[in-house]
Amino acid sequence: MSSKTSCESSRTRAYQDDLRWRAVWQSNGLGYTRSRIARNLCIDRSTVSRILQQFHATGTVSKKKYPREKAFRKLIEPAQILILNLVVDKPGIYLREIKSELLEVLMIEVETSTICRFLSTCGFSYQKICLVALQRDQRLRQQYYIDTCLYEQEMMIFLDETGTDKRDTIRHHGYGLRGARLQKQTMLVRGERVSAIAIMSTSGLLDVCTRTGTTNGEAFYEFIEKNLLPHLQQFNGVNPHSVVVMDNCSIHHISGIVEMIEEVGAMVHFLPPYSPDLNPIELAFSKVKSGIKDMELCMPNCDIETIMLAAFAAITEEDCQGWVAHCGY
Repeated sequence: MSSKTSCESSRTRAYQDDLRWRAVWQSNGLGYTRSRIARNLCIDRSTVSRILQQFHATGTVSKKKYPREKAFRKLIEPAQILILNLVVDKPGIYLREIKSELLEVLMIEVETSTICRFLSTCGFSYQKICLVALQRDQRLRQQYYIDTCLYEQEMMIFLDETGTDKRDTIRHHGYGLRGARLQKQTMLVRGERVSAIAIMSTSGLLDVCTRTGTTNGEAFYEFIEKNLLPHLQQFNGVNPHSVVVMDNCSIHHISGIVEMIEEVGAMVHFLPPYSPDLNPIELAFSKVKSGIKDMELCMPNCDIETIMLAAFAAITEEDCQGWVAHCGY
């Protein structure tokens, strides 16, 4: 009878310890032959023999663990230091560029897979880079923290604008057969651009107004007057919706905006320049952009404005509370 009883004849990875202990139990505890154990566990008889030999010799069945330095034997200490310095100084560097640096500086040629394993062992992973503007003024950010740190979350209303067009509904990734280019026919046109002005607080998305084209000063002034003011309360240190936070977009500084808000007793705080991370409504817009792609299949014939409003409608009160907390308020 052939000893080839494995159901994974092309397997290259070692079996886990639980299967190995089953082989030992069936041999020592039940008295089964190695051929019967192989059939029961769907592995080769030779594999059963190696497991039992290892158990009788060492008392354990765990697969061999090779010392870490053997896995990176080509990466001598200077090479390891060079790799770590490169990824710390240039986080966006490619593995092939690290390989070239090793060859140029130390005359060492290693595969990119070796470099990748070494970085993984050191705790590094390939991540999306969060870009931070060099123009940020840390003093202004610290002053903003000082000015707003005593406000309760419920006191604040966050305001901003966003925009979208038909291109934002297109999905750029999908499932296809390996080795074949994945294609989909679609209309590659921008279409009308739709902009939106929105306000949110820990109570949820308070209001959103959409229009065709970009947001101008006249549209923003009208939104403040008709959509924002009804939600505002007089600032007394405890009233909800008594502090308005927005960025330094030019239309936010047109004449009459701040005065109109302050007339009802509310306060206005402008974010420090280049600090979108301090405005939780940016996270709401991110969910909206993602939701627009989600609705490509279920609303294929709808106009972009309808799709955008449907994406805004998916924002929950819990979402808004989480985003406000995430931004440090």
